[in-house]
Amino acid sequence: MSQVGFYQVGGDLRFQHPSYVKRKADEDLYQALKSGEFCYVFNSRQMGKSSLGIQIQQRLRGDGYACCFISLTEIGSEATADEWYFSLADIIASKLNISDDVSDWWNEHESMPALSRFGHFIKTVLLREVEQNIVIFIDEIDSVRRLKFRADDFFALIRSFYNNRVEQPEYKRLTFTLLGVSTPSDLIQSENCTPFNIGRAISLKGFQLHEAQPLAKGLLEKSTHPEEILEEILYWSGGQPFLTQKLCKLVAESAELIPSESAARFVEKLIQDKIIYNWEEQDNPEHLKTIRNRLLNNGNLIRRLLQVYQSILKNKEISSDDSSEQLELQLSGLVVNQDGKLKIRNPIYAQVFNRDWLEQKLDELSPYSESITAWRTSSFTDKSHLLRGQALKNALQWSNDKSLSDKDYKYLNASQEAESDIQEAESVRKLRNVVLIVGSFVIGTILSVSFGAYNLAYEAYEKYDACPIEKGIVGEKIGDTCFRTLKTSGEKIASLSGSNFHLKKGTEFFKQQKYEQAIKLFAQAIDSDPTDPVPQIYLNNAQARLKGNPLKIAVVASIDYYEDAAREMFRGVADAQTKFNHQNGKDNHLLEIVIVNDGNEPEVAKKVAKELANDNDILAIIGHHASESTAVALPIYQEKQIAVVSPASSSSQLKKENFFRTVSSTKVAAPKYTQYIKKHLQLDEIAIAYNPSSEYSNTLKRDFEEDFKKHGGKFFGKLIDLSETDLDIQNEIDNLIKHNIKAVLLISNVGTNSVALAIARANFKLPAKKLQLVSAMALSEKLTLEKGGDAIEGMVVPSPCLAKNSDYTKKAEKRWEQQIYWRAATSYDAAQALIAAIRISKEPTREEILKNLGSLKLPINQTSGFGLNWSSSNDYHSNTLRKYCLFQIRHHRFEEISEK
Repeated sequence: MSQVGFYQVGGDLRFQHPSYVKRKADEDLYQALKSGEFCYVFNSRQMGKSSLGIQIQQRLRGDGYACCFISLTEIGSEATADEWYFSLADIIASKLNISDDVSDWWNEHESMPALSRFGHFIKTVLLREVEQNIVIFIDEIDSVRRLKFRADDFFALIRSFYNNRVEQPEYKRLTFTLLGVSTPSDLIQSENCTPFNIGRAISLKGFQLHEAQPLAKGLLEKSTHPEEILEEILYWSGGQPFLTQKLCKLVAESAELIPSESAARFVEKLIQDKIIYNWEEQDNPEHLKTIRNRLLNNGNLIRRLLQVYQSILKNKEISSDDSSEQLELQLSGLVVNQDGKLKIRNPIYAQVFNRDWLEQKLDELSPYSESITAWRTSSFTDKSHLLRGQALKNALQWSNDKSLSDKDYKYLNASQEAESDIQEAESVRKLRNVVLIVGSFVIGTILSVSFGAYNLAYEAYEKYDACPIEKGIVGEKIGDTCFRTLKTSGEKIASLSGSNFHLKKGTEFFKQQKYEQAIKLFAQAIDSDPTDPVPQIYLNNAQARLKGNPLKIAVVASIDYYEDAAREMFRGVADAQTKFNHQNGKDNHLLEIVIVNDGNEPEVAKKVAKELANDNDILAIIGHHASESTAVALPIYQEKQIAVVSPASSSSQLKKENFFRTVSSTKVAAPKYTQYIKKHLQLDEIAIAYNPSSEYSNTLKRDFEEDFKKHGGKFFGKLIDLSETDLDIQNEIDNLIKHNIKAVLLISNVGTNSVALAIARANFKLPAKKLQLVSAMALSEKLTLEKGGDAIEGMVVPSPCLAKNSDYTKKAEKRWEQQIYWRAATSYDAAQALIAAIRISKEPTREEILKNLGSLKLPINQTSGFGLNWSSSNDYHSNTLRKYCLFQIRHHRFEEISEK
């Protein structure tokens, strides 16, 4: 047999087919049937149920059993009860070589109902004529749901055969196996007559690597390491049998040999080209369409199915239950139950049935499907497609009892905002007319009276009017940065992206000090977007204000320019604040979090720090994000005795008595880079790309060079400056390759991450020999995966460890409905540290909080999973027990590298 013909894509595999994969279910079903148990194998389509039945049938025949395999598609669903039961009896008689003419026998007993006749046939013909043990396999059992008569009686009859074993021993020789795409409750409702509560469910899982080794034989002509290719195939297929066979066949049909080092990239490209790209055209034999059709042909259940799937898509997994929606999703094959968690079965399904596909299908189910589609096509900018008047009222009424998608909420919120802004826009238009008239008069006066006044007006224009930020919001120009002045506890919208009607309205009530109304609206805003931590912080703040005399802490981040990182920080802070406030805070005083924007710009950070230092209500600071911003802000805070706890600034140069951090410094990170380069890559020389004007980048470079040299390492002579505006990236890479440099350390900071990704893309385009990329932790965020794509595959990113199984991580991922990154965990720890310092203060003041932090110790269960120890106030490098871990980007996710 040729290697290409080794695999079979679709259809039942004959007995001992070379590509048949034996699974645990094979032995489970075989032993259960030999013990006389009634068994059923229910799973999604193309999981190998029929092939399993055929293999076990042949094994049992070898043991002397009489076996009969029936597919109910042979009978059809249009038959009457009499025709259907006769057909069953006739097929059994034919396949087990019963000599009686079933047609004559059936007609002779026509006075009996069809079900009774079939039962009588089993007892008086089948068990009389066949002396061996008998196993009847009934495939496609789910087709009974389409019969014109009740199938419950058929299952009750099977149960009666088992019940009769006590008084009629001949029934011990008879057993049944049912196979199909169904659940027991779909087939029969009555607990009194169902056979499923006395039968055995056989779990049929996808191929595991150790089981699937026979498939590697068909890949021998393509690689000297077929097991590596098979491992990649199983990763992409999730062990789904049909897909696994198809991918193996595609590899076997390819025209080229596959080097071991490029197996992962080869398989991924093949899948993108032959499966995912234009999938509806390439889905032959049908597989992906089968899943799609199963999802979308569920009548009134479609929206609920898609909403459950939406939750899985957002969170990576959800807890399983016995709801009809979850069971139907599993039967579609799209998701699988693993250890009590529902997950998407494989990356192929995740990419085909992705967020865009899901949102399109949900849009099609809404009464405003055409409008929302047009709005999305305009990149959410064309307001003419938003709902107005009665159409908006109808849509809101329709949405009342439904759990909608994020895009639905965004669309309805935007429509409500547009509706409520009509009056406001008219007022603004009238005001502008007044300003133009007055402005003309003022300019005339300026020209005739005072050139100095003109200069003052021009400076104001330069500072404000000439500095638009986004969505019509005017910013202040500080240095070369257009900066949105923002300090808010709930009076202003913190984030410029997205649109949340209830959040906006809540801020209006908060500003008017109508906290009860604000609380209700912020709660609705959380429901509209449960992934956004700002509504939760605002809700907590409103509750704190309502109770009176809140304890205030500021959290400083860059919201406008690094929103993903800011949201991560806010999530951790919101979790700690919520926990503290739910425990009635300290002496009934709740915690208020003041959100502040610094743009990750040092000049802006100075201005922010001065404002916060002069606000005597602010007890402490969480932040800043970038080491550069923290460095210039620290002396200002120190002068006012304000404690600063940073969850992200890791420069080892940051040393002040008022400074603490929950992320270990670059001094701690440096050995992790050395370890990887020396131990894993086995290299003694490396090139460095960094930003010399960055506090963080400079410090990590210096700390790494010191550690690497200590272990015998050396550096390529020419440093790559990431901040050069005319940097010739391709030329730099070619130069490194020319000098036989095998790896480069990209020490980017938040401002030069895009340059590091540009280097990764240029490296990815090289035809053969490529550089191993090692990156600074600035790139360890979700945005890197989204922007980097295939170019960053294989990049290694040492970054702060995350306690994956900690109580905090599990709860946070459930709360925010997505994966949690390290900044959320370190921000939670920062807030917990300040809360602990507040708790042990007699009367919380800046000075007392600062003093308490200097001797603070927190156990694991009061942090995100590592604990804190600041009892040595002069240890600025390791005052957190959180260390650095090695992560590699594989298959578009960060995978931790084992240290063993």
